[in-house]
Amino acid sequence: MDAKCPECDLVAILDDDCTKIKCPHCNFES
Repeated sequence: MDAKCPECDLVAILDDDCTKIKCPHCNFES
């Protein structure tokens, strides 16, 4: 599932539980 990164506005990746978001573009993690 995809989400939008709050840091760089590009597509970030949600984990299977939809609890963590990781952006491959700017290395944002939440």
